[in-house]
Amino acid sequence: MALSDLIARLERDADGQIEAITRRADAEVLATRASVARDDAAATAVDLRRRRDERQSVHDRELVRARRLAHQHTLEAQHALVSRVLDRARVQTQAAANHALYLAALPAYLSEAVSHLEGLPVRVRCAPAAAAALAPVVAGRPEIELVEDQASGPGLLVETIDGSVVIDNTLAARLSRLERRLAIRLIAEVCHARR
Repeated sequence: MALSDLIARLERDADGQIEAITRRADAEVLATRASVARDDAAATAVDLRRRRDERQSVHDRELVRARRLAHQHTLEAQHALVSRVLDRARVQTQAAANHALYLAALPAYLSEAVSHLEGLPVRVRCAPAAAAALAPVVAGRPEIELVEDQASGPGLLVETIDGSVVIDNTLAARLSRLERRLAIRLIAEVCHARR
């Protein structure tokens, strides 16, 4: 075997080893790239899930805030409506004070109030128009003192002479006692009408 054959053989063996090493290196590079791609895909998926969860959380908070704000606006509108209606009712009480039907009902209101005081001497404060309507009922009843008092407002203010019991049957007091029920009913009717 000649030296040139030996060199050729060594070169072929070296080329074969280089080719095998290159193939193994290429395979390792491909495996590393695939592993990196899998790791990148997994990291991207985790990152995407984290971002989606963060966006969902922000969205949920904004939705709760928007609902709370809408509810607040609804409550404010309902309150404004009830206030307007009650303000209008207060104005109407002044007009009703001198109405014939209301003045005709005053004796029954007085009789009911006096019946709860079990014969105690009472003072009845009322506006002059109401006093005129009550004068025939009070006549001949010394336990009832009728006092014209424009400041008492429309209706009757019945009190024992010693001041221990006061029955406020003025229109303003009656409306005040009904305000909560009126507000609830008004809001219920408005909500029912919107459906």
